[in-house]
Amino acid sequence: MNILSQKGIGLVEVIVALLLLSIGVLGFAMLQIRAMDASMDASKRIQAMNLARDLSERMRANKQGLSKSIIVGQGSDAKLVDAYANALAGKYYITSYSASCANTAKCNSENFAKEDVNQILFKAYTMGMKVALNDCPGSASNRYCVFVAWDETLPIDGSSDTSCTNNGSFLASSKCIVLEAY
Repeated sequence: MNILSQKGIGLVEVIVALLLLSIGVLGFAMLQIRAMDASMDASKRIQAMNLARDLSERMRANKQGLSKSIIVGQGSDAKLVDAYANALAGKYYITSYSASCANTAKCNSENFAKEDVNQILFKAYTMGMKVALNDCPGSASNRYCVFVAWDETLPIDGSSDTSCTNNGSFLASSKCIVLEAY
């Protein structure tokens, strides 16, 4: 065999080996990115579950705040709601918080409910989350579901692509948790 005819063959082998190595490294990098995404999602779910559990435990501790004695609306639209539903109505988070019911004897169950809700809504804001309290879908009893969502997902049961659930079923693209509180 002529040595001149094999000139450059070693270089081609090195280039092929580098190409195969780069494909392997790229695959490993993609696995790392997927693992980091899964880890971030798990972390968000844990934070959301802690928020939902915190609110449900506060509601359970303040049973009088759950009694439906607040009139909302007028005329035929009037309905009775409890202090927690009233305090959460129309808000998913708040951007500032200052304690208004701390260590005072004049706070009643409605004020404690507002205080609880404001603390949870502010915590949600600091974590980049949104919180809502809705009637549980398909529930015949008076049970609430605590919705906690993050990113573009809204903490509601609706038909929109940004809703957490639709008739009680999670949407594939939703980033939220739902905790039934009673």
